[in-house]
Amino acid sequence: NGWEPRVSSKVRPQPGEWYHVIAQWDGFNATLEVNGEKTGVQRFGIPVPLKYPLKIGTQDGMIDELRIDNPLFPAMQKFLAEAPVRQQHRSTRDHFGKGTGWQGWDGVSGAKVVSSGDKLEITLPDSEAMLVNSSLNLDLNQYRYICCELSSSSSQIMVIYITDSGYGITSLPVCEGRTSVVDLSSQPGWRGRLNLLAFWIPGSGSNNIQLENLWISRKPEGKPFLKVKHLSWEHAIPDIGREEKISALVGCYGSADTEAKGVIARLLLPRGIRCIDSNRIELGTMPAGTVKTVEWTVVADSEIEGEVRMQLTAENCPPSSERIRAVFKKPFVPLTPGISSPGTTYYIDSTGGSNTNSGLSPQAPWKDFTNINGKTLYAGDRLLIKRGSVINQQLQISARGTRDNWVEIGAYGEGPRPVIRRNWHISDRCVLISDPDYLWIHSLVVTCAASGILVHYTKPGHAGLVIEDCIAYHIEGRYGGYLNSTGIPEWRNIPGLEPDGYCGIMVGGAPAKDITFRNCEMFHTSSAFLAMGERVMVDRVFAHSCYVHNTCPHPYVVSVNDAVLQNCVLDASGGHASRGTMGIMLGGTNRFIIRNSIFRNMPDSLSADQGGIDFEAGGDGCLIDGCTFENNAGAAIEVLGLQSPQTRNVEICNSRFIKNNWVKRGWGPAEIYIWEDGKNPDPNIVCSNGTVHHNGYVLVPGVEFFSNRAEGLTRWRVFENKEYATAEELRREMPYNEPPEVEAGEDIHSDKSVVKLAGMVKDDGKPAGKKLKVQWEVLEGPGEVYFENEASPVTRATFAKPGDYLLRLVGDDGELWTSDMVAVHILPEGRYVVRSWEFNRQLDKEGWTEINPGTCERKEGPKDYEITKPVKYVSGGYYIVAIENSPDAALLSPDNLGLDLSRCSAIRVRFQNHTPATRMRFSFTTTTDSVWDSARSKTFEVIPEDNGPREYVVDMGGVPGWKGFLKQLRFELGTGSKLTGTCRIDYIWVEGCRASGL
Repeated sequence: NGWEPRVSSKVRPQPGEWYHVIAQWDGFNATLEVNGEKTGVQRFGIPVPLKYPLKIGTQDGMIDELRIDNPLFPAMQKFLAEAPVRQQHRSTRDHFGKGTGWQGWDGVSGAKVVSSGDKLEITLPDSEAMLVNSSLNLDLNQYRYICCELSSSSSQIMVIYITDSGYGITSLPVCEGRTSVVDLSSQPGWRGRLNLLAFWIPGSGSNNIQLENLWISRKPEGKPFLKVKHLSWEHAIPDIGREEKISALVGCYGSADTEAKGVIARLLLPRGIRCIDSNRIELGTMPAGTVKTVEWTVVADSEIEGEVRMQLTAENCPPSSERIRAVFKKPFVPLTPGISSPGTTYYIDSTGGSNTNSGLSPQAPWKDFTNINGKTLYAGDRLLIKRGSVINQQLQISARGTRDNWVEIGAYGEGPRPVIRRNWHISDRCVLISDPDYLWIHSLVVTCAASGILVHYTKPGHAGLVIEDCIAYHIEGRYGGYLNSTGIPEWRNIPGLEPDGYCGIMVGGAPAKDITFRNCEMFHTSSAFLAMGERVMVDRVFAHSCYVHNTCPHPYVVSVNDAVLQNCVLDASGGHASRGTMGIMLGGTNRFIIRNSIFRNMPDSLSADQGGIDFEAGGDGCLIDGCTFENNAGAAIEVLGLQSPQTRNVEICNSRFIKNNWVKRGWGPAEIYIWEDGKNPDPNIVCSNGTVHHNGYVLVPGVEFFSNRAEGLTRWRVFENKEYATAEELRREMPYNEPPEVEAGEDIHSDKSVVKLAGMVKDDGKPAGKKLKVQWEVLEGPGEVYFENEASPVTRATFAKPGDYLLRLVGDDGELWTSDMVAVHILPEGRYVVRSWEFNRQLDKEGWTEINPGTCERKEGPKDYEITKPVKYVSGGYYIVAIENSPDAALLSPDNLGLDLSRCSAIRVRFQNHTPATRMRFSFTTTTDSVWDSARSKTFEVIPEDNGPREYVVDMGGVPGWKGFLKQLRFELGTGSKLTGTCRIDYIWVEGCRASGL
């Protein structure tokens, strides 16, 4: 799809079989040969020497022999030996051929060179033969192009150069009848003084070259030639029946005294698309250096896919042409799951079930997934998990539904939705679905794992997937393809998941069709979601507060054809990763629409590469329409293109931009930024085009609305955009639907079973005709909860038993929705909280600090970005602290607490102890004694290597120094022995008791 072209073999490896594999890339094509069967893909490029080691992908097998060959290396050694640089006879000539001859050009390694008048005839009998000039002396600050008038039996010729500061290789296309031109200014080796130039054709067999003229020049030289640049559509997604414009730039290039006469541009359309006026535009005479714009208006009356070709002709130069895809389609309609003919229904109940039951009725459910794992569900089958169930096991199945008879995985019964809660470990996954067809997953919670829901396709051809009304949180995985990316020391060098994928909800592997994510929520996940495939719909997804330290870059939409992301709220959906963070990253997106969605509050991850939408690479046709970008630390939208081509045909319209790029660290600074690094602009990479129109914006001082660092290589049209003084003014002029504001209220501590919930849901009354809906539900808790009115933000709730509950409040205006959480702690009768630290505000440690955790910034691999930062932050309701080889790691409370200890009888802490420690300690100081000693401490036993949070109550009644007024607390995780692991603290309380004793 152009995002990262790869070659794959059609041979599927079988266990126990040996395979002879040959992989190679010659600058033109990447090929893969398996037991003599060869496949390939065209991939032009330039070999660049790097410091990274060669890596062979993960496999469970044996390698008998490994050989690495570089056919260019011995060839270069040979011609350097056979044609040494002649220092005393170096030449500053920059033109060879007609009138100047071919002095200094020699054949090496068997190449035969014959002069014929002003021409040079070269025969290269094999891939080691070359044409070389090793006596050059040109200052490359003055030269950019190599221009050749030539013909050859090959369509491409490799040009090798050596300078006094390095070397390089590039591809020169053979353009019969006109000058072949290559721009070398983007190459890092094209610096200093040029010493040697060589021509080489890789591959087997004999080839020939006829050279008439060769220039090393500041600008294109030679016979005049015409070139089409930036042939593009006016709109990113052309519509059936709407007049659409096609335009391009037409350039004439060549030596200064040349011109193209009688230039005519023609537009050749496939059947089904018609031109409103003539398809022929006469441009007359064009001197070298002239650039003109041409434009046509066309209409397609029905669906059609084809190719539009623009052709240039002139009286005195060869024709030139360019092509673009023409795709006119009706908007796709996402599939609606349903069961027309019921099959078998399987029931699971973690509290009342048994795996010895039949599992075929609610009265005889299984207890967990043991009996269903590894199985395939067929059309009409259902797997239902009872509400209130909490299961610590991976669900691993496949599904074979049909278009009119789906497979369903969901919930039954009353109460909280079923939860798949794992061990909060890097080796854990909640759900793995392999190669499904027509599968509907709904109403699940996945949490405390490295991977939430992964739907993995091993081969193309599958269709039909709907994942809706699911929640993923505390999904802490890996990032960037390297093993030790988490910063969690006890996870170092643990093998990765197979298949990998560290997202809340993810579709991966081979491409599939008709994929829908709908009404799902993700928070505190490494990546909220990844969607790929054909006819993909991401609708009403709320991804927020995703801040998993080191491994939380962004959600992904990649490798899609015909896709829509709509009515979504991405609020701080990426938080911290060494290579940058975004609201969402796009790659290889073709015919992709982003509409009526919110991208806001992306935090400053201390990277220049951060912001709202990242067009990472590849793709053709992306429409951003009616969206809002607000308060993102970096640019609202950036168009990158580091190693693969930039996205083409982007349209950004009717959207609101409100005070983005406030860190002003880079990317313009601008709201919309088109990238080019300023050092090596490669026109094959920096090639984007698009329109930016009818948008409104409010700028941070010093920030531009639009910045294009690559104006010479890209084509962006910016028009009819308006600046506003304030966000309020912009919202009045562009009164789009705002998502409901939801606040679930302050955390609650009570020893009563009935408490008041003081939530708030505020909405703007849009969209018209829709009614605001409010809903309370239980996400976590030890018992049942009864809401007096679950559809009111202010209501009363009855809790069946004491314990810690997490409630979720949703506000939904029928188009956009958000949610908020509140922790409710029902204490044993007579207990009360004097002071609490809940750690429920994102990145807020509430005054606590770390003492000697032992962690530090680590270089985890050879690449620059393979760095992890120490883990010590608050997110997802937990204070997460990693410890490494520390005998005295501790957490220190704020100072001068001033708590009257006569009212305080205990310290209550709920946390996961993922360390080997069996004992920890609380120490304290008072206003009258600030010495840390054993008289003011209490040691208590903890569960080592625990798989989840657990509550500990530390009775302070017998501690001699527990009197007066509390000044400071210290939670001592290490108590003498070196400790490595991670602690996740849910809360720390100082509490009292009205009853006598504890």
